[in-house]
Amino acid sequence: CPKTCTCTYHPLNNTSVINCTNRQIRSFPAIYLPGSKIVHLQYNDIEVLDSALNTTDMIYLDLSNNLIHEISQEAWIDILTVPTVFLTSNQIHILPDVAYLNTSSLSTSQLELKENLLFCSCDILTWRHQLNNQSNLLKLLENITCSNDYIDSVSLLVLDEDLLDCQQEPLSDLYLKVNVLL
Repeated sequence: CPKTCTCTYHPLNNTSVINCTNRQIRSFPAIYLPGSKIVHLQYNDIEVLDSALNTTDMIYLDLSNNLIHEISQEAWIDILTVPTVFLTSNQIHILPDVAYLNTSSLSTSQLELKENLLFCSCDILTWRHQLNNQSNLLKLLENITCSNDYIDSVSLLVLDEDLLDCQQEPLSDLYLKVNVLL
């Protein structure tokens, strides 16, 4: 069990519950416990997920209400192997590239990204295209909406490239309001 957390093992269903809520944790802790893992890391001071995470046998991960502003590709791969993930109320501006993902290892069925302010640029169209090519991840796009001064809450599924004027629009002028709960 991580030093500042409390952990409970439930042998009947072979599940470990790791509660690290509101412990002023600054980085993702190493978690090596038996069975399926339910991990509560909300209300901490985690800013960056910059390397691979040990998400083996993790079935639930809540990283809501941290200060996360950067997620590495390695960490993103691990996050997408967890069936239920909450990243609500962070400072996430850009989602990692998904073109490289081996979709056979992904099992995320619920990914919540509400209350983050992602940059909505032409890069987000590339991200959308990459997810469109990976049918098991397509459902993650369903509730993501994009807004800016000219576009009011359009779904990323139907966002028209012409609306963004990709040759001229500076990245900082567009923002993505994320509302994902699958």
